[in-house]
Amino acid sequence: MRIPASYTRYETPKIVKMPDILGAILDEPMQGFISFELNGEKHELMVEELPDSRLFVQFMDLTNGNPTYPSGRYHYTDAHENGKVFIDFNKAYSPPCAFTEYATCTFPPQENHLKVAIEAGEIFPLAH
Repeated sequence: MRIPASYTRYETPKIVKMPDILGAILDEPMQGFISFELNGEKHELMVEELPDSRLFVQFMDLTNGNPTYPSGRYHYTDAHENGKVFIDFNKAYSPPCAFTEYATCTFPPQENHLKVAIEAGEIFPLAH
């Protein structure tokens, strides 16, 4: 599930509502979005661009809760080049709060809820 994607940077970052494990809603800046095609359908995910040109993606999909972490997963892409990047769902992982009650995590914004099952990456360890 390593998929080619296009990265588009916003002229100015967009502020999105990010829920966290404590029930708060945080305003977080997203620098752009990636667009990609999966199973013949187009999808977009808002992303945070890091100083080294990697992209941080938080997403939910139809596997959340069974067998993946109910509140979504994270993924860092490699650095994008000229707007081209791969999203490697094989490297998607559960946030730290999946493993300890002492971690504070944000969860994907509503804009990053995919209506497709991403059957790759880390599964929720407590689901077994």
